[in-house]
Amino acid sequence: MSRHKSDDTTSDDVAGKISVTIIFLLSIGWFLENKFFLWAGVVLLFLTISLTVIVIKVKQRRRSRLNRLKLKYEELFYKFTSRNHDARGDVRIGKLKYQSSDIEVFNEAFKTNTGERLSLNDTIEIFESMLSDINKERVMVNTFGNEARLLGTLSGTDFELLLTRLFTAEGYHVEHNGGAGDQGADLILTKDNMRIAVQAKRYTNSVSNTAIQEVVASLKVHDCQEAWVVSTSTYTPGAEENARANNVTLISGPELVIRLSKSLNEQWS
Repeated sequence: MSRHKSDDTTSDDVAGKISVTIIFLLSIGWFLENKFFLWAGVVLLFLTISLTVIVIKVKQRRRSRLNRLKLKYEELFYKFTSRNHDARGDVRIGKLKYQSSDIEVFNEAFKTNTGERLSLNDTIEIFESMLSDINKERVMVNTFGNEARLLGTLSGTDFELLLTRLFTAEGYHVEHNGGAGDQGADLILTKDNMRIAVQAKRYTNSVSNTAIQEVVASLKVHDCQEAWVVSTSTYTPGAEENARANNVTLISGPELVIRLSKSLNEQWS
């Protein structure tokens, strides 16, 4: 997990504790008709709202600055991130965090060339963003060269993007939902007035019955007539049984590899 994401998690924990404290003070003040607790809760609530607004604005300004620097000096960052990309396409940002001396050297060179100052966390966040962009481009534009294409090294999002390319090549119109709020369908395929809900599972272990239940539940939500689950792995006996009972099409890793070779002319494993 990245350092700035850890900071966000810590902030959420603190905010949660403050919220509980406010509710406690207001409740005590209300039930005991104690003005001290009541006003303490009101004051703490006001301060919390004010601090939250300030924190949000500071984060927005910081993110805007980092995006500006990323776009303005993209070539400098790209050269460094490209050197820290391994043969499988995985990013080595985890190692970069602990090799702070490398980043400090980069920051000094960056300051000399641009006059801009970057903190260690700023640089890591920009690198993570750049590396994510590189990975997505590799998946969507097929810029792997002679490197091995391993399904197991893709992130969940990158796997969904690969499936988007595959099904588009097979003649489907593809809507990419993905992420939180997808209501059980990462992709929606449309072809010949048929809508298909697709759940993508980039798993190394067998996919369980839960995936089948989720994609079946998504049919009415997304107004689909068919349901598919596509995985890089296999399925448990329970998942296969439930799929047969609900007419869900299961596409396993070996079948997916064949379709990728046939439709995209790409050799994955």
